[in-house]
Amino acid sequence: MAVRTAAVAVACAITASACATTVTLQSATGPVEPGATPTPAGSSATPTASPTPTARPALAYDEAIDDYIVDIEAFWARHLPDVFGVDFIPVVHLTPFDPDDRSTWPPCDGEFGPMELYRDNAFYCAPDDVIAWDAEGLFPRLYAEYGDFVLGLVLAHEYGHAIQSRADLLGPDVYMELQADCFSGAWAASLLDTDGPLVLAPSDLDVAVAGFLEFADSAALPQSTPDAHGSAFDRLRAFRTGLDTGAAGCVSYLDDPPDLSQIWAQGGGGDLPLAELLPSMIDDVGLLAEDLGGADAPVAGLPESLVVVASDEVALQSCRGAGQGPDTGPVAFYCPADDMVYAAELDELWSRAGDFAASYLVLHAYATAMVLSMDEGRDVALVALGADCMVGAWSRRWFDAASSAPVPAALALTLSPGDLDEAIVGVLLVPARAAFGQRVPDLRAFERISSFSDGFFDGLDSCALTG
Repeated sequence: MAVRTAAVAVACAITASACATTVTLQSATGPVEPGATPTPAGSSATPTASPTPTARPALAYDEAIDDYIVDIEAFWARHLPDVFGVDFIPVVHLTPFDPDDRSTWPPCDGEFGPMELYRDNAFYCAPDDVIAWDAEGLFPRLYAEYGDFVLGLVLAHEYGHAIQSRADLLGPDVYMELQADCFSGAWAASLLDTDGPLVLAPSDLDVAVAGFLEFADSAALPQSTPDAHGSAFDRLRAFRTGLDTGAAGCVSYLDDPPDLSQIWAQGGGGDLPLAELLPSMIDDVGLLAEDLGGADAPVAGLPESLVVVASDEVALQSCRGAGQGPDTGPVAFYCPADDMVYAAELDELWSRAGDFAASYLVLHAYATAMVLSMDEGRDVALVALGADCMVGAWSRRWFDAASSAPVPAALALTLSPGDLDEAIVGVLLVPARAAFGQRVPDLRAFERISSFSDGFFDGLDSCALTG
């Protein structure tokens, strides 16, 4: 985040590769931790994301690649004729390679690329109709860190480029990449609620979130850059479009492309110290609540104050009526008994994932109070999702403040594309909190990020805050 009047440097997108932020989470096939051997079902990592539903059986590494390719091809055999009026022809060459052995490199249009094309990469070459992947570094590492589903996502994305070639689709690089993400979401949707041989658990979608963070562009990369893929925030939105609407919903990515966060706001700010950031942010929240809601703004629902304490245990003890069970890590929550927001250990999250990851926890607590002021009997999961959506609407105004878009003149802060990716990391790392600091059970990070995205792109009207 940045102070609105300050001159700022370009912010770094928080991704697993660009800024050394790693995300340990529970996949649907068992705990997954970076650096493990490619046997996710037997890993002993401690999950730090939301609780995971019943795990599905893990696919072995080679089995996963083979089964996902078969399923992706079956998906497009069913849908390509209906969506694009083209008969499906499978990709001719599916080629694993070793980046350290040039004899295994597939050429593209008769030429070999530089080493950078092959190391830690997967790609589609249209002239030779080949999908190729680093089978010695990238794929084994992804499998070890995230489980089998992320291999399917990468293959579905590259197969999406093959579909673009078959349907003669052409557009700016970033929209071609996002359309391929959308196609991968459409394929993933076919694995949910199915009786087929491959089935996804809801927690697999959290693995998808971590995977998109891995492959997101840096916030410093202009979207006009050749081979730009989009920020994690934009890529997840494209994936979700496919998940929600199917392949047909991806067609418009080239004819009527969606807004992109990377295009709206250029540049960004460094990480502000929390002591400077939090007071300005809370002042801005009052302005945003009034500006977004007009005469009906729930400003009265804003908590009286923010209290930052030494630890999560002290935070829970400070709130009358809060549970006293064991807990660890960064926390921020609304305490109705005191009409206060308590926060603790934010510095840890600030250091690990950036200022907006830490800010998001506090913003979510404030939004929780405001959602409860409108409908205090609402289910705790719906309160949490409504708060995520409200934070998304607030974030859009801070985001617009970095451009020429009209926003309240007195706003102190701005957001950059990198901040939005920091929010995603924060949601993955820290579970949602209900009033009194209680964890919200069975609420997936993917659901929360989707709600945040709804508020960001569609405003408070998309948040279903009452009723």
